[in-house]
Amino acid sequence: MKLLYRNLKPSLQKYSSFIAILALFSNLQVNASQGAQNVSLTTISTTWDNPSYASAVAQLSYIAASQSDVYQLNFVLKSAPAGSQTNLQLINSSAENASLNVLSPSTVKIIPKFDFNSPVSSYIKVQLCDVKNGCAGNISVLGTYGITAVATDINGATTSTDLTIVVRSVPTVDPNLTICKDAIAAAHQKNDLVWNQISNWEKTWANYELLSQFVSANNLTLNTSFDFQSNLINTEISQINSRLYEFQGNTKNTCASTNIYSEWGAESNNFVSLIKKLGSLNSVFYPNWQEWLVKYPPKMIPTKIEVESPVSVSIGSDGFATFSITAWAVPVNLDQLPAGRSSLEDVIAYKGACGYLNGENIGVTERVVTSKPGYSFFVLDFKLKITGVCQGQFRYYGNSKFDRSDGFFNVTINPKTNINDYAISQVSLYSNEVVAGSVATIYYWVNMPYLHGTGGLGAGLGEFGNDNGAFGPDYSSVGWTLGFVKGDSPINGLYKSNIDIPASAEPGLYKTWVFWKGIVGPVYGPDIKILSNKDVIQNDLKRSCENQGNSTATSLKSNSIQIAEIANRISKLQYLESDQKNLELALIKEELRNIDSNLITWLEKLPYYLKTNPTCTTYEALIVASKDLYSKLINLNNQLDKYSTTSNQANEEIDDGVEVEPEANLTITKKSNGWYAIKVDTNLESENIEILATKKGSKTIKYAKNTGLSTQFVLNTSRNLRGYSITVKFNGEVLKRILVSK
Repeated sequence: MKLLYRNLKPSLQKYSSFIAILALFSNLQVNASQGAQNVSLTTISTTWDNPSYASAVAQLSYIAASQSDVYQLNFVLKSAPAGSQTNLQLINSSAENASLNVLSPSTVKIIPKFDFNSPVSSYIKVQLCDVKNGCAGNISVLGTYGITAVATDINGATTSTDLTIVVRSVPTVDPNLTICKDAIAAAHQKNDLVWNQISNWEKTWANYELLSQFVSANNLTLNTSFDFQSNLINTEISQINSRLYEFQGNTKNTCASTNIYSEWGAESNNFVSLIKKLGSLNSVFYPNWQEWLVKYPPKMIPTKIEVESPVSVSIGSDGFATFSITAWAVPVNLDQLPAGRSSLEDVIAYKGACGYLNGENIGVTERVVTSKPGYSFFVLDFKLKITGVCQGQFRYYGNSKFDRSDGFFNVTINPKTNINDYAISQVSLYSNEVVAGSVATIYYWVNMPYLHGTGGLGAGLGEFGNDNGAFGPDYSSVGWTLGFVKGDSPINGLYKSNIDIPASAEPGLYKTWVFWKGIVGPVYGPDIKILSNKDVIQNDLKRSCENQGNSTATSLKSNSIQIAEIANRISKLQYLESDQKNLELALIKEELRNIDSNLITWLEKLPYYLKTNPTCTTYEALIVASKDLYSKLINLNNQLDKYSTTSNQANEEIDDGVEVEPEANLTITKKSNGWYAIKVDTNLESENIEILATKKGSKTIKYAKNTGLSTQFVLNTSRNLRGYSITVKFNGEVLKRILVSK
């Protein structure tokens, strides 16, 4: 249990001061077992109590390392006045992060709910019961009763502490002692109070203000004071020491008060006891002086108030600043709106002085608009003649389902200004071309001498003043300002508007303009073009030609530089030692393979690009450049293959015969029937040669042929060889390679 001191209202502070805490706390450290840490047993003993409700509380708290850290708490009546017959009964106990298992009327087991260092805190309340009258009756014998609380862990280790209950007689209530009714809300007078809900009420142990207690008395002597005490277990109570002085020759009737806060989580009957102190020695205790029932509150749906308000306005030529503010209530989670509603329909009230002050003349008019189905708007129509800040608050009072909420507004009222001081200029477009179904964005520079509200400032398309608008009566061709974008200050700066272009908009050129309703405009800007489907396709093809052309040209330029560097390296191979030469040959072959793969890709893709976009001459030039680079690549491969053969034979013993280098000519012809003829002419007689057809992403095609005595032959195939690289090999040596481009 915690005791909380709180300040009184300013009107009562000069009569009051705080008194000592009424409950006596004793803290005993208990050695933890089974991994429990920071174990403490706190017992609370009252110095007085009511014969009809005598009780005490023990608190056991610790850090449970696991759910096996179980404690048992037992209350034992150790002493009682002579002739009394009483026993103990557990009531209204609670625990945090633990469950309670009542083993007997005076014994309870505390079982942690969680592992991993879970904090356990339990409040165990025991009531003194009369054997004859029962727990609901009065204690027959007054006096002091002693109770021992014993905590036992699962290993049998125990610790104990004593509690004391002093049962006194109930005094006769002073007839001059009354509730200060003029200071208590109507609900408090009924002794049937509902918790005042706060935002975090759903938490298990949230704080709630239960009630305010007031007391008044007549004919008080000097130094009379009052203290309040609550019977709640987990109560934070503000204890009041209110000294009510009697002025000389007069009767004093003054109210003292306290606020009681509770962490009690269920419905319960409660009371506040009163201690009337006369001077510094004598006191009278009134138990159960004021009783009430705490009801568990319903779970309310959180709400908010949406406010639509200008930031600032200026006084017009008629001497008044005229503007409206609209408010409506919705749940924080819009999914919780009632069916068919776009706002809540319960009462909203205006809580503010703006519009009701002297000198404001017409001031403010309140009205509720429900003409739009599903909506309920609360509207304030202001007509003010005084400059400054108009501020106010809206209150949504809610109902049994939806919670109360508030909304606020602040409007600056500026002096009257010269209409000629306002100007719109520098109208520009984010893009001069837009597609139907997209958004047109218009920028414009605004000058204004004061921070005037931007209501009525916007931009539009088409003919200004056309009632049907550019897109017909079903679509708006006006976009109100989205606010300040940049500039020296929000007074003079760049603003913008967005206009939604319907998908059904007719293609063509449209005028653009900016206006400030009732102030200035229209000011025209550049025309904007709404593109047709054909325009969109052509623009897409144009962008594709530019983007793809730049990407391909960059790739081919890189290949061209690589081919030139490799040609230079091949020319220097003859100057390298054997090991260095073999390493360089391997590196060059790998680089040529990578270049070959890249060029084959472009030779396959570029003709397709050209077919889908015939007007893109960039593709034609890139195809020519790709073929030229591939021819250079084949030439380098032929040089490298011959050099590799020469290098491999350099260390072989040479006889006196005449050596002839194997050669081959290769011709590919496409016939009228779509077939391809592969003609090979070599200087090799009766030798087996190999013809390979390769293409990136396709399976390699292999042909084997013996030259015979004629040294030439023709292979006919129905395969589409376009894009394939045809290579003639003899004993693994490449004799000829060409690319089929048709």
